[in-house]
This record gives sequence, C-alpha cells and structure tokens, in this order.
Amino acid sequence: MNLRDRVILLIAPEIINPRSMPCVGLGYIGTYLAAKGLQVKIVDSQFTKEDPGRALATLPPTLVAIGVDSRTIDRGRRIARLAKQHGHTTLLGGLHVSLIKEAILEFPEVDFGIVGDGEEPTWQLVEALEGRREFARVSGLVWRENGRTRRNVNTTESNDLDALPFPDYRLAGIHHFPLYPLVTSRDCPFKCTYCTVGNISHGRFRSRTPQSCVVELAYAKERYGVRGFLIVDENFAVRKERAYEFCTALIEADLNLPWTAFEGVRADMMTDAFAALLRRSGCRWVFFGIESSENGVLKAVRKGSKMSRIERAVTIARRNGLKVGGFLIVGLPESSFESDMRSIAWATEHLDKCQFWMSIPYYGTALYEWVKTNGRLLRAPVGDNLVNSLSTMPYYDTPQYPARDIKRAHVIASLRTGVEFFFEYIDREAYDRMHWTRQRADAERRRLLKVATRWDPFWAEHFAGRLPKAVDPVTAARDAAAVAEEPALTNDFLGTLGSPVPPVRTLPMAVR
Repeated sequence: MNLRDRVILLIAPEIINPRSMPCVGLGYIGTYLAAKGLQVKIVDSQFTKEDPGRALATLPPTLVAIGVDSRTIDRGRRIARLAKQHGHTTLLGGLHVSLIKEAILEFPEVDFGIVGDGEEPTWQLVEALEGRREFARVSGLVWRENGRTRRNVNTTESNDLDALPFPDYRLAGIHHFPLYPLVTSRDCPFKCTYCTVGNISHGRFRSRTPQSCVVELAYAKERYGVRGFLIVDENFAVRKERAYEFCTALIEADLNLPWTAFEGVRADMMTDAFAALLRRSGCRWVFFGIESSENGVLKAVRKGSKMSRIERAVTIARRNGLKVGGFLIVGLPESSFESDMRSIAWATEHLDKCQFWMSIPYYGTALYEWVKTNGRLLRAPVGDNLVNSLSTMPYYDTPQYPARDIKRAHVIASLRTGVEFFFEYIDREAYDRMHWTRQRADAERRRLLKVATRWDPFWAEHFAGRLPKAVDPVTAARDAAAVAEEPALTNDFLGTLGSPVPPVRTLPMAVR
C-alpha cells in the first residue's frame, strides 16, 4: 500500500459528556505524521462532533487510526467495522489498547494495535505497510502473523518529549477554542490500585522542559486565541523543582493566561511557597485526587497519602488565594456506605468543587484483580456511560458493600455536589433561553426536587422556599404529566434502590 499519496485518517470517537478541548493524543500523532510529509486528516468527534462516516466513505483505502479509551472502545469498534466495509486498514491505539494489549485483536475489525506512545510507532507502521520496514520492527505494535497474535515492546517511550512538534489542531479543522489542554509530562510513578496510568507506567515518569511548555502556550494563544489553559498531566508537580521552574517561566513570559491545575498536584506536594507561586503565575484552581476521607481506604488502594496531609494541602491552597477542587471515588475497597457518607460530608464542607466517581475496576489494574478475588463483577468496565451520571450503576460490589448501597452513596454524592447546577439551569430567569413557559420551568423544578428527595431528604428542606406555591389547574395538569414521564431511576437491573437515607447536616458545596 502506497500511503504517500493517500490521506491518513485519525479518528477520536464521540463521547457522551461534552468536551471543551480537542483530543490531545491524536493532535500529537497527526502533527508528527504531517511533519514526516504525510497528508493527515483528524476527525475529532469528541470535540467537533463531526461524523467520521463521511470521511470513511469518501477517502480511497487508507490507514484509519482510531484512538480509544475504556469509554469509547465500543464506538471505536463500530467505526472500525465501518472502515473495513470501505476497504480501509484499521489501527486502534490509546489507553484502552495499552490496558488489554494483544486482546485488542480478538475483534476481527481491528487489523493492528499500538500499545504505549503512538507518534513514532504510527509512522513506523506506515513504513511497514509500504514495505519499507518489517512489522516485527514497529515499536509497540500488536499484529497477526501466520494465524498468531504478536506484540512488540514499545521502545519509543524513552524518546525526548521536547522533540515532538506541538499539536496542530487545524488538522481537525479546529482554528479557535478558549481552553488549551497542556501536557507537560507523561506517565505516573505511583501505584494506586484503581488507576490505569500508574499500572501501565510501571514507575516511569517523563517530563518536558518548562521552557518548551511556555513556548507552546504562547504558540496556542497566537494560533487559536485561547484565553486560558488546563494542565492535564497525571503528575505535573511530582518533581517540585520542575513545577517551580514552569511557574517562574510563565510569570516571566507574561502571557496573561489564567490556568487550572486540573490534575497532577498531589496533596503532599503543597507548601505555602508553592501555592503562592502557583497563584502568581495565573493559577486559579487546583484539583487534588482525594479519593476518600478515610485513611483505611487510602491505604487499601495504595494512595500514598493520609487525610491529615490532604486537609493541610487544602488549607494551604485556600490561604494563598486558590480555589480548591477534588476528585473522590465511591465504592473503593475497605469503604462502606457509612464511610462514603463521611467522605461526602467532608468534601462538601471543605472543597469549592468536587466530583464523585463510581469505582471502576478497569482492565489491567490491580483493582480489577482485587474484585475478581474479593467481590462480584456486575458488568464490564467499558462503554459510553463509564464515567458517571445519576443512572450509572456500580461495576462491582462486595458482601460488605452491596450494589444497592454503593448506588445510594453515589447518587447522594452527585446530588449534594451538583443538584444546585440543575436548579440554576431551569431557574425562572432562564426560561426565555430555554424557550419554555414559566409554568414549564416551575414544573421542571418540582420534578427535579421530587427525584432529589427520593434519594436524599435534605433537599426537601433546602429548596422548599424556592418552589412556587399554588398553581392554576392547567399548570397542575402539566406538572402531573411531567412527573408521570419522569425517568424511573430506581427501575434498573438491581431493582428498587431508593431506600430512605439518614440526613447528613453538612451544607452541600453547591449551596454555600
């Protein structure tokens, strides 16, 4: 196959949750291939919502590379099947492939997989498809040979990250967007049992120079008109000297870009000097991976932190003018309904914003192996609804923490940290934007309150004064119809889960 005169097609499957940033991984790979002289088109369905079917149908047979994680593997496989129908060669890469490795070829629609970094290996695969390289010499490749599945070690992961060209999102037709995703490092040296990245990295940590990162931000501001950025590393501050140097370089560059340390700052890295420097450099938010307020749970998942350190980090960050967010997980090993309720109470009292995830035993992680021995796997840890909504069901349970209680804890956590958003969304001042009548907005608010109080009685007391009093008969009939159409959150495969919940008197963060 001569790919020099073909357009290489890279696809990021759409995800259910809205995305405010382009796909970084395909941005890097596409730009790397373009620098080698290839024609590249990226269909970033997770950002632009573009349908990849049109490109698959119109391009002559070519290499179609699809980046997948555990959320998008099902969609990626559907895209691969469509690609095969149009005569294309299919390659799957991304985090999910790195987790399951050779097993990706159990799907007949997949011709090749790449485990690990994808920039140079994808170029090497192009060379192999053109007959200029043996498949056995394509780094990280998973392929079929004489009826057997084979896999090569990825030797490119020792390459200099600063040597990679900055992602060119114009390959996906993206010319302007407000928030830039900055990757300053890859991998993670820690071994948290639930984490995919740490289980793949095997203690490895690689970083870029701070100067290269700041140059990329200046480039992004000029090219895309970005107004801020997120650091999306797993471990931005694991080497504190490098984090200090980045903040100092950012101050000296005077780019005037507010930013968020969305990931990558461990609580035990936080000091007053570091927090003050973060603030001076334009950082406004810092998010910690907290997981649980219980030391026993943190120890069970090998988090490497204690609650006293986390509380100290939150205090330091706030003292220096930073907003503090956190990520927590419901249903971890050694947790219980009562301990998760204590985590909810702590988070809503101490954090400005947080997200509670359902514990997910991703393939290839130590948590997955733990569940096989100690619990009951209820469904595969893949699919559109993997990361989470009120309707997400537990992926596993144990005799000590049954699924119905995990579900209750997760829904209460979501309501306590997010229900105010929904009330603001359908507030009476917003009904014009929604093209609703005022009566419809009031009905929606009553409907939401009914759902919320089913799971967590706290909301009946808190929102009682905000709901309309008497309504006319027409509105009452419309309200009744809306309630009748309400999705039955409790009618799932685990049966009725909406048991009464003892009230927790801590004020929800969204209300503060």
